[in-house]
Amino acid sequence: MKLVSKFSDFLKTKVNLSEGRIESLDDRVAAIDKFLAKSDHAIAERFVQTIPQGSYAQGTIINPVAENDEFDADVLVEIEEDPEWEPSDYVQKLYESFRSNGTYKSMVRRRSRCVTVDYANEFHLDAVPLVRRHGQQFLENERES
Repeated sequence: MKLVSKFSDFLKTKVNLSEGRIESLDDRVAAIDKFLAKSDHAIAERFVQTIPQGSYAQGTIINPVAENDEFDADVLVEIEEDPEWEPSDYVQKLYESFRSNGTYKSMVRRRSRCVTVDYANEFHLDAVPLVRRHGQQFLENERES
């Protein structure tokens, strides 16, 4: 049991992100959540919620090795389905929503599966559109031909 507690302490103090960095990430995700829900753009009227994903959801984000390295976090952006939109439209509309805002305009990159929000010298957040359809979840992105 002695080794288990030492290993747990090692994970908490050396490997995993500090509580301060987790709080900063949570605050930024809450700000994105608020922005997507209340702004004047195509996503706002269809926005449901952001959902932490991967190591962020599991609380196992690894601390960057070097001081200036960034960490990565992922969220799903649940959006109500629009029958007029193609799968790639969800990523595009999410990107356009961020680009329409002065705070996020210079911080975002559009990728085929997500929109990446870069917080310089801290972390980047990948926002992946999610649509629920017929009781199933679909990640909407560009289909590769």
